Amino acid sequence: ENNVPNHNIKESWTMIRTAIKDPVSRDSKRQRSEVEAGDKRTVEEYLTGRCEELAQEIQAHADELVSQLRSEYSRQAEALRDHAAIEKKQNAETTVDLVVEGRTPEGQEASSPYEGQKWPLTLKRDTTVPIGRSKAKKFLQTGISMAKDNGVSSSHAKIELREGRVMYTDLGSSNGTILNGKELVEHADTELFSGDKLVLGDTELFITFSVNAPGASKA
Repeated sequence: ENNVPNHNIKESWTMIRTAIKDPVSRDSKRQRSEVEAGDKRTVEEYLTGRCEELAQEIQAHADELVSQLRSEYSRQAEALRDHAAIEKKQNAETTVDLVVEGRTPEGQEASSPYEGQKWPLTLKRDTTVPIGRSKAKKFLQTGISMAKDNGVSSSHAKIELREGRVMYTDLGSSNGTILNGKELVEHADTELFSGDKLVLGDTELFITFSVNAPGASKA
């Protein structure tokens, strides 16, 4: 505990202002022998010393607060880094079992050439499922080749797994893509959900999938 008399900040500043504004009073106070019993300082010396003590106390308190804030920031930053690392690892290990089923769009008289056909696919991180009329190897083996549908562009769209989310992108196709009744913007990534319906050309692609995340319990 501080042995200097316990004046608060407001009282100390009031005394300082009074001493400064009233030179006569200040001079007379200098003649006093003591401020307190056992204290040989003049009033002005005492007030100056008290102000210095208050400034030191405030600075010490501020330093303590800064130290606490820095410590809390470091702790939170470390927790966020750990969480990001875990999430990144989980996303890298996540896979999606995707099934795309061809159907005839509602209201269309002629049946789709791919009515009833299914494309079972497994999505992994940084893999792309191409969709189009092309018969190239990547469409036939790891994508969806729709060579019989003339309304589908050669390289119509793609499906990718990004950070655990199934994303669809129309690659600037001639006839576009309709998702659940709404036309998509070209080259804009759109998240897909199980049960979504994509219409490309004369074919509706019904999307179903399940996500296999690390640590997730399987029914």
